[in-house]
Amino acid sequence: MLTEPPHPTNQQSCNTSTPPSQTTYALRGGLGGGHSPPQWGVWGSEPPDPGSISTKNANGSGARNRIRPLTSSLTPPMKPLILGITGASGLIYAIRSIKHLLTAEYQIELVASRSTYMVFQAEDQIRLPSEPEEQEMFWREISGVPTAGKLRCHRWGDVGANIASGSYRTQGMVIIPCSMSTVGKLAAGLSGDLLERAADVQLKEGRKLVIVPRETPLSLIHLRNLTTLAEAGAAIVPATPAWYHKPESIEDLVDFVIARAFDRLDIDCIPLKRWKTDPTIVEERRASSADLSES
Repeated sequence: MLTEPPHPTNQQSCNTSTPPSQTTYALRGGLGGGHSPPQWGVWGSEPPDPGSISTKNANGSGARNRIRPLTSSLTPPMKPLILGITGASGLIYAIRSIKHLLTAEYQIELVASRSTYMVFQAEDQIRLPSEPEEQEMFWREISGVPTAGKLRCHRWGDVGANIASGSYRTQGMVIIPCSMSTVGKLAAGLSGDLLERAADVQLKEGRKLVIVPRETPLSLIHLRNLTTLAEAGAAIVPATPAWYHKPESIEDLVDFVIARAFDRLDIDCIPLKRWKTDPTIVEERRASSADLSES
């Protein structure tokens, strides 16, 4: 319960032109057995000395209070982003996604499907560790971001993980690259592993689910499954790069697809030359991204 500030006395006058720079502070704690409500007030840039303020308990004893800005407890932490990786060809999309998200200090909850392990071995002759701690080190090393951001990896079959529950709040989920097998299971409402369950949670909770399919050509069954997911609220972003941004490497082509996928979640962390964008802005962001990766 909040009480109104006391009316001004002879030694205290109201200032009706409170400058915007003033901060509101709250007196915290020290209510004691009498449960006296805290007093609220507005001070200038320098709050009163905490030692000079006390709240009287029912027995008359003074209990000191601490003062802190109200805004310090009202800034919500950044919610994590779920990154799903399947066995579709093109794991470079996942690697570059991890690189850009961690460089931008995002928090990632990562789950790779069972087939991802086999595809990694077939495409790059690389063994993907199954233990979460080892896998975190693996993704950081292969993406070139040793310390920035937060990354937590999950076992593909751990359907009891935090991301399997709708009560665990997230920004949404990106499945990149996404196989047609995963698309078919999601369209049918099946949740056979953690990745499928996490994606199903995004749909049922009305959160953002972005699917980046990497398949060609597409059969009628593929198209119908993708349509079903789009009707259920998912965003379909095919791994189809553009050339108007003058790509100079495979990474540039890959980053274009990732940027368009992240756009669906209002995440802008890739130094991409967008259509009719000032090129100096792109170069500044590219340099900043490189500095963060090296630090």
